[in-house]
Amino acid sequence: MGLYTPSTPVTREHNRGVSLSLRGTSQGLTFVLGDLFSTVFCYGLAYWMLHWGGITLPLRSTFVWVGVWLIWRAYQGLYPGYGASPQTELRLHTIGTMQIAVVQLAAALTLQKFSTSAAGILVLWLLILV
Repeated sequence: MGLYTPSTPVTREHNRGVSLSLRGTSQGLTFVLGDLFSTVFCYGLAYWMLHWGGITLPLRSTFVWVGVWLIWRAYQGLYPGYGASPQTELRLHTIGTMQIAVVQLAAALTLQKFSTSAAGILVLWLLILV
């Protein structure tokens, strides 16, 4: 139980490293899929909320930005999801989500073909942030 003995084969440490790597990969994939499912739910909720006000939320551009958001989260080290304190993870999640929201709003206001609704973008990203 945790004691090193000379008869312990060296391959156990090598296999242990592989299993940790596979565990990290599967955990990261689980977090990515969880983010995707929560984003789809938030998109549906935002679409339902904005539909009553006559505001549109385009599907194609939203999922392009969600892809950028997922890549940005991976770049920040939020996948596979271990190694940072909960405070650091929350800070990175909040800052990264707000950065993508601001960039999407800037693109939407600059190039109208990306999105027609700044209010829809704000509602969606605030729901994703929560």
